[in-house]
Amino acid sequence: MPRGRRRWIATCLAAILAVAVFWALRERGESAEEPIAAAGMEARGSEAAAPPRAPAAVSSSSAAPARIAPPVFDEIRVEKEEVCEGEENLVTVRAHTTDGNDPFLHYTVAGEAGAQVPVRSFLGRDGKPMPQMAVAFSRDNVATAVELPPWRVKNCRPARILIVTVRMLPNSVAEREFTATVQTLEGPRFQPAWYEWSFGDGAQDTTPGPLAVHDYAGLPQKAAFSDLLVKVKALDGSGESVEGRLALQIRNLGFAARARGLAVIFAQPTPRFPESGADGIVRQKFRVWHFEDAPIEITGLTVTRSFLPDAPGAPPPAPTTVAVDHSRVLRFAEIPAGRPVEQVLEEDFRADPRVHAVTYAIQGRTPAGLQARGELTLLRPASRPTAENSIPIQDPEMASKIRRAMAILNQASVSQEDLWRLEREGKLR
Repeated sequence: MPRGRRRWIATCLAAILAVAVFWALRERGESAEEPIAAAGMEARGSEAAAPPRAPAAVSSSSAAPARIAPPVFDEIRVEKEEVCEGEENLVTVRAHTTDGNDPFLHYTVAGEAGAQVPVRSFLGRDGKPMPQMAVAFSRDNVATAVELPPWRVKNCRPARILIVTVRMLPNSVAEREFTATVQTLEGPRFQPAWYEWSFGDGAQDTTPGPLAVHDYAGLPQKAAFSDLLVKVKALDGSGESVEGRLALQIRNLGFAARARGLAVIFAQPTPRFPESGADGIVRQKFRVWHFEDAPIEITGLTVTRSFLPDAPGAPPPAPTTVAVDHSRVLRFAEIPAGRPVEQVLEEDFRADPRVHAVTYAIQGRTPAGLQARGELTLLRPASRPTAENSIPIQDPEMASKIRRAMAILNQASVSQEDLWRLEREGKLR
C-alpha cells in the first residue's frame, strides 16, 4: 500500500478514536452530576417535597460556591372559596429555605409582589378563570413556582370596588403616597365621606379625602424585603362602606448594604424640596439615623459641588470634592443606635450660579469596625416662575385649576405635584 494512503488511513482512525473518547467522557460526566431536586407542594396541601441531596465535597482550594437551594412552600391560604368577577380574594403564602437563606425570601402571587396579595379573577371565553401562580424567591432569586389552588369565580360582579395605588414621594427616603379610588359598578354612585387607613406596619390614619401619606423609614432591616398589606375603608356616613387592599413589598436597603459589609446612614430632608429664605440662603434640616445595634462614630466628611452645564446640551463640568473637618460642620460626633439626630445645613447658591447641588458625604464606623456611609444633599431651589422663564397657560380650565390651587394652599405658585395631590383629594373638581 502506498505510504501516503497509509498515512491518510491512520489520520482518520485517530480522529474517530478522539471523537469516541470525547462522547464517552461527556456521558460519564453527565451521569456523575448531582440532580437538582425541585421543591414544591400539592395544589391544596402543605406537604413539602424532600430537600435536595447534599452536593459532593470539593477538595480543591478554589472550591465553587455552594449551590443555593430553591425555597419550599409551607402554606398557600385563600381567603374565600368563591367570589364574583373582579372581587378581591386575599391569597397568603409562606415558605422556608433549607440552607439558611430565609432572610432573603420574597414572593409574587398572581404576578404581584408580596406575601399577602388581593387577587382579582375574571372568567375567560371558556367560562373558567385563568390559572395563577405563586413564586417564592430565595437568595440570588433562586425560585420555586406552584399553581394557586382553584376557587370558584361566579358570573356576577360586586356593586362597588375600591382600588388602592401607591407612589414613592420624590426626594424622600421612605415616604409613600396612597390613593383610594372607588368604582361604582351597580346602583347609585357611592360618595365617601372619609377614609380609614391601615398601613401594614401597625400605623393607622383617617383622612377626609382619598389620599394618605405614610413614612416607612422605621421598618426593621433584618430581612431583604418587608411584605406589607395596606388596607383602606371608604365610608359614606350612612352605614355603607367599601374596602380595598394593596400588597406592598419594600426592599430594605440597610439589609442589602450590610450583606456587602457596609452600614447605611439614612438622611431625610425637611422640607422635601429646598426653599430659599428671605435672605436668599437655603437652609434645610435633615433627620439622620441608622439601623445598627451600636452607635456609629463619625470619622470623616467630604463636600462635593455639582455644576450645571455651561451651555444647553453640553456635558456638565466635573464635580469638585474636598475633605472638611466634620466637627466644624456637623452637630454630632456619633449617631446613636435607635435614635435619630438632626442636622441643619445651609448654602448660598447665589455665590456661584453654576452650582446646582452640594452633597455632604459622611463616613463613619461601628465599634466592631464596620464602615458606614451616608449623604446629605442640598439642591438649588427651582427658579420662581416669571413671564420671561415660563410658557403662558392658554387652557382656561387649567388656569382656573391653578388659581384654585393657589388659593387653597395660600401660595404664590403651585407645582404639578400640588395639582395632582389636590385633584386626588377631590378639591379641584
